[in-house]
Amino acid sequence: MDKKELGQITEGIQAAYDQLSETINEIGHLKELTSKLTIATEDMKHLFDDVLNNRKLNEFKENNAQASNSVKANVEKIDRDLSNLLVNRQLFVDYLESSKEMISKFQTKVDEEAKDIADLMKKIGVLTANIKLDQQKTKGELQKASKTLEAAGVTSKYDKLNGKLMDMDERLKKIESLLNQKLR
Repeated sequence: MDKKELGQITEGIQAAYDQLSETINEIGHLKELTSKLTIATEDMKHLFDDVLNNRKLNEFKENNAQASNSVKANVEKIDRDLSNLLVNRQLFVDYLESSKEMISKFQTKVDEEAKDIADLMKKIGVLTANIKLDQQKTKGELQKASKTLEAAGVTSKYDKLNGKLMDMDERLKKIESLLNQKLR
């Protein structure tokens, strides 16, 4: 073997040794990488467990569902309260309208009654004046008749008639005062 071949063999051995050293280094790196992958795998396993179990998501869902139910109940209550308020408002408006109508009808009736009573009072005034005139005429005529018939005993009848006229006059005054009281 000559030197040249020996140099080539030595170079081949050196190259194989360098490759072996490099491979050993790469194996060391792979070991390190494997240990890092194991740690990362453990971390990933915990993350996957959290994701698969959905603890936080389930808690969020539950809290969200409770809040949603609470909001829905509050909205429904507000809706019912608004409906009741609108119904009560309409009832109040209807009540006010019917009250206005009743007051208007009552005022109309009071005005009609006042007019009727005023007309009645005028008629009663005219009747009272006529009765007083008739009474005075009758009194005058009775006085004339009593003078002529005194001898015949008619005076007692005149007194009775005069009493009846006085009684009628008192009754008319009572009626007039009662009507005046009713008008006040």
